[in-house]
Amino acid sequence: MNDITEAARHFAVKAHAGQVDKLGYPYSAHVVHIGRTVARFGPVAEATGYLHDTVEDCNVTLLQIEQQFGASIAAGVDAMTKRAGEDYHAAYLDRLLADPIAPVVKYADGRHNFGKIHLLS
Repeated sequence: MNDITEAARHFAVKAHAGQVDKLGYPYSAHVVHIGRTVARFGPVAEATGYLHDTVEDCNVTLLQIEQQFGASIAAGVDAMTKRAGEDYHAAYLDRLLADPIAPVVKYADGRHNFGKIHLLS
């Protein structure tokens, strides 16, 4: 872990403080898991993994992400962020797939989420 990934992990954990997933676990555990899962793809992927839900689920803007973590990480987070009313297939997936890092993070995110689906009643 380098300085940028450590800063991204701390930022994400703080941004998601108090949030829980559908099973009642701290949501920060999910974003830490995603960051660590994609770390083998490099620091941009790892930081994007930690930050992937901060704009969508927290009071964080893409401008804040760019100012603190740079354009590449902000672009990955932007590609991962679904917008209200946005068509999943016509807009979201095109943006996601256009980014070099976002598909890797999205795959890890989906895999982690679906891996817990059997625990939901």
